Amino acid sequence: MEPGIKKLTEAVKRDCREGQGCFNPNGCDHEFIRHVPETDPFMIRLGQKTKCIKVSKCTHKYCDKYKWILDRAEEYAEALGVTRDDVLNGWEKHRSYWYMNYYQDLKQPSLKGEQKVIKFADWLKELRSRFGEDDEEWKFVCPSCGHVQSVADFKAIGVDGNKAYYECISRYKNIDGKTNKKPCKYTLCGLFVLDHDTVINNEFLPVNVFKMADVPGESKHTD
Repeated sequence: MEPGIKKLTEAVKRDCREGQGCFNPNGCDHEFIRHVPETDPFMIRLGQKTKCIKVSKCTHKYCDKYKWILDRAEEYAEALGVTRDDVLNGWEKHRSYWYMNYYQDLKQPSLKGEQKVIKFADWLKELRSRFGEDDEEWKFVCPSCGHVQSVADFKAIGVDGNKAYYECISRYKNIDGKTNKKPCKYTLCGLFVLDHDTVINNEFLPVNVFKMADVPGESKHTD
């Protein structure tokens, strides 16, 4: 058994032993909650006829989470052309806290959709092929306002150049790609995720990035 799946399985089985005492890799298959007649007179007077009680000794649905993790790892493996064990080895190598909290849609989001999914090494290769070896010349397009920005643009105003691939420079200087009047201040770290590419790092964790500019060239807008 590969180290990733072994570490994860042992952690889930340990929680299962302390709970209901069962383990099912296909998800929880025992009764977790039960609806029973309401007996509290006050609640009955309010019109409540039944109540929900917990009957499982498990405090969480550990096996459901286990199945979710395996299914999500399989999804990543198919998208990247690797094995499920490769993905789990990467995830589990860097997991330092409880799997129930570590594995979430926010941290391992689904790759299903229209976004481009690319390995980190291939992303760097494409950037160098398109813009050259100098990373300051690498350019990205804000999906909100269409502004084309380079790493050098950010460094020129004293901002971390790495933000060029996930934040519009209008967050730091007054510029907007559509109207040149009102800055959009868009970031991929916000609630609304617009058109983007997804780069998978060496630990098989996704990083959302702006799309690369189509061709090398100067930004279309000025101060």
